[in-house]
Amino acid sequence: MRKIQNILKTSVVVLLLTTGVGCTYDTTVDNPYGGPIDLLNLFTGNLEKASTSPVDLIWNASDRVGVFAGETANKCFTLVENMNTSALFAPEDEMEIAGPIERVYAYAPYNAAATVIDNTLSINIPDVQPYQAGGTAPGMNPVVASSTTRSLFFKHLCGVVKLKIASPEFGTVKKVTMTTAAEDLLCGSASVDLSFGLHDDPQLTLDENANKTVVLDCSADPIEITMAGSFFHFVVAPGTYETLVFTIENTDGEIFESRTKKPITVTRGQIADAGLALIYIEEFFYGKANCIQHDAPGTYTFDCAPYFTTDSYGYAYEFNTRDDLVLASTADLLWQSEQSMITALELAADKKSITFTAAKAGNALVAIRDAAGEILWSFHLWIYPVEEVLYPNGWYVFDRNLGARDNIKGEMGCWGLYYQWGRKDPMPELVKNDKDNNGIFDKNDNYASATYYKMDNSNFRITNTPSAPGVDHYYAVKHPTTFISKTGTTNVDWVWEGGNDRLWGNPEGKSKPKIENIKKSIYDPCPEGYMVSPLNLLTDNGVKTKSVENFPIHGTFQQVGSDAGRMLTTNGINQWFPCARQYHNNMNVAVNPQNNVTGFIDQIVRIWTSAPMSNNANNRQAYGFVFGLKADATYPEWNVHRAFGYNIRCVKVVAPAESE
Repeated sequence: MRKIQNILKTSVVVLLLTTGVGCTYDTTVDNPYGGPIDLLNLFTGNLEKASTSPVDLIWNASDRVGVFAGETANKCFTLVENMNTSALFAPEDEMEIAGPIERVYAYAPYNAAATVIDNTLSINIPDVQPYQAGGTAPGMNPVVASSTTRSLFFKHLCGVVKLKIASPEFGTVKKVTMTTAAEDLLCGSASVDLSFGLHDDPQLTLDENANKTVVLDCSADPIEITMAGSFFHFVVAPGTYETLVFTIENTDGEIFESRTKKPITVTRGQIADAGLALIYIEEFFYGKANCIQHDAPGTYTFDCAPYFTTDSYGYAYEFNTRDDLVLASTADLLWQSEQSMITALELAADKKSITFTAAKAGNALVAIRDAAGEILWSFHLWIYPVEEVLYPNGWYVFDRNLGARDNIKGEMGCWGLYYQWGRKDPMPELVKNDKDNNGIFDKNDNYASATYYKMDNSNFRITNTPSAPGVDHYYAVKHPTTFISKTGTTNVDWVWEGGNDRLWGNPEGKSKPKIENIKKSIYDPCPEGYMVSPLNLLTDNGVKTKSVENFPIHGTFQQVGSDAGRMLTTNGINQWFPCARQYHNNMNVAVNPQNNVTGFIDQIVRIWTSAPMSNNANNRQAYGFVFGLKADATYPEWNVHRAFGYNIRCVKVVAPAESE
């Protein structure tokens, strides 16, 4: 061998001209000279780039390449000239490899322990990889080349899995561990068959002692997670992985788990998108919807089987099940709006469905209980006809409020039922007392336009409980007939601590996501196939703030009657939105259904949207549609205390395929 000294710069120029640095896969020619290489003191390395979802790999100044050529094994070459996807390499010890050389095998990154036995190269895919913003860290993604010339085309051996973490709930991340739920291997010691040709894919095989876990380490410079999110890239062996499990650890010692929901196929040289990290949960629920709607009285059966969803983003319906889920032991009627409305109620022998007979139209609430008598879940029975209306923006919307008896202007039957934001169960219908209806007067013996809820003549009463430690959506499920009032002036939510923006499936509702990207939540109170209105229902259909355009006023501020409200007239659809009162903290519902202290006149339309307003953790509100009886009181996007009981107008769920 002879030492490379002053000839280096001249050789660089000559080699760049003769080997075509920067050439692509299609223009690289294997063995154009027809004979062995006489010596190897320089070579060009060109990096492969996939045509779709490519791993953006470039050479770095610190890159080192291992070379097997002639009688020389695993000689280290270092980068001397860099053009990103092409580079020039020379021996680290400045000693050339003597010929004749029939074929050059090369790989990167260099590993002093690498061997070639029976034309098989041993390599290693690191099981601990440093975090690098925007891609993979240098030296993590192995490549290999085989050539009969000094122009080497390096091919990818691995693929990359990309995970996005985008919720501040994750905190500041210091480590993300990816593993497989099955026995699939991801990284570690492997071998490569070097008999591949220029136009063949090199085949990588993980050894039996390889690893099923790869760690992305960012502890040296932890990543603060914002709503915009950060991407984390893992180099792994090609293959199809049924389930990838990500364990995310932050600087506070908190650990979160996220799982892919469908198989991920990792292809050599390409990026496989694992999507958005969602904290893995098993949220249990019953049935296919929380509202069972039928147009007319009759006998019907509905699903009350146990399921669970793993969607922590918005509690979307996933009908996962397993043998240890708790089945209902009994079913009973909690309340009904008319006497003798529900005349039969039977839990099936397999405990997975309920058959009921509604002898009259009306609303009712049915519960299923466990063996100890504790409520597991409850279902709203809505026995009235309802129609869809096609709004100008293309959405299908109910022609009345959820639970309404009709949609007739001037009738209290169009008011519907009332819901606290994020809860699945309704509070009963409110009606307004007048002089011919029980003759209620206030404490000064003056006539009071009092509000009370409409029930049958049973002893049932709605209870009113102030929010307190431990009150959350699990508490609400077990207490479907309890109105949970806010406490104090800052905690305006019925949830005691922290709030929960995800309950109605639209945690990013403030930013008005496309309707096809909103999934119905297991806590959504609408019938199957429908969900609570997104924030832009009315603004996308011609309603403007502080304007009566497309939304004229009916009734007056002083009006005692029931025909006050707004009519949506855009493109002639004429949809009625009544002023229908509300459930309010000042209502004394605990003693009896009548409220003799505070009278509420019919002056405001109040309807929830699914959009939380979460910019203030100490003042948790949500968006509603709020309209008074004057132009200045027109608010199609208004922040409201989540503890209030408002009406709901359901819209049809749009599947992504339907929107294309």
